[in-house]
Amino acid sequence: MTQVWYIDIITITIAVFKLAKKSGLREPPRRGPKGYTVAERIAVLTYVILRHTSYSRALKELGKTIVPGKIGLKSIPSQASISRWKNGLEIYVRLLIRLSFLRLCRGRMHKLLAVIDGTGFKLGRASIHYLKRTSKKAPYMLVTAIHAPEVDGIFDVVAAPNCNNEIRAFATYLFSVLISAGIFWGLVGDKKYDASWITIWCEAYGITTFIPAREGRLEPSDGPRFEADLRYRWLMAHKHFRALIESAFASMKSFFDSIESRGDRTAEIDILVLAMTYNVARCVVRGLLKV
Repeated sequence: MTQVWYIDIITITIAVFKLAKKSGLREPPRRGPKGYTVAERIAVLTYVILRHTSYSRALKELGKTIVPGKIGLKSIPSQASISRWKNGLEIYVRLLIRLSFLRLCRGRMHKLLAVIDGTGFKLGRASIHYLKRTSKKAPYMLVTAIHAPEVDGIFDVVAAPNCNNEIRAFATYLFSVLISAGIFWGLVGDKKYDASWITIWCEAYGITTFIPAREGRLEPSDGPRFEADLRYRWLMAHKHFRALIESAFASMKSFFDSIESRGDRTAEIDILVLAMTYNVARCVVRGLLKV
């Protein structure tokens, strides 16, 4: 496992641009009067999000760095452009998450083990002291990710307000992503995923589950939940794979652990860029992407 928190934002921004350019992303029919390419837009958006400050301040700082010259940026975009790009670049950012993950898998001929887990990112700037004084609960964005510990890369991410839960994210999106990928042989989860239907669904598509059983009255005596629990105990006795996804979340939060975007969609873009940043930084560390 390699930490990526020490890699600077400028290096990551240039690496994201090079990956996007090499990937040959198809340009939209109209690129606007200033002609920003998809690669340029994703790179600028990455820098602005990782700076975690106001758009105006981040764009001013961007103009003073070496980034515009490195990516061939003729002019610094406006704040309004950043807002538009946040709403229009989600599909491209998701594609770069997948492409950077596949780079991390280079040279591996066997299927991978998947770990699914979630974490929370606080929404807004309210401090803990303010929340305690006003007796308010901190709203947060629930992030659920599929992580492959053998390559230490994030395969896919779902970000939703805290009114949702990890199981819903798995059932509505991540399960179909997991089985359609065709590169995973097993799934590791925590007690939240202790449900017979999850094991039955996964094993119907050839994916073995490793899920600890809930204790007490809900503890199983036989059946798919009992078998998944036995497999989980055997797996954890050999190696604690879930520790790596917690480390990945910690690395993502080293850039910022609170989301200031007001809309759910724009907040999700912030999370997707963080996941892409983690994979790209891993590629840079391993020499799979030259900067």
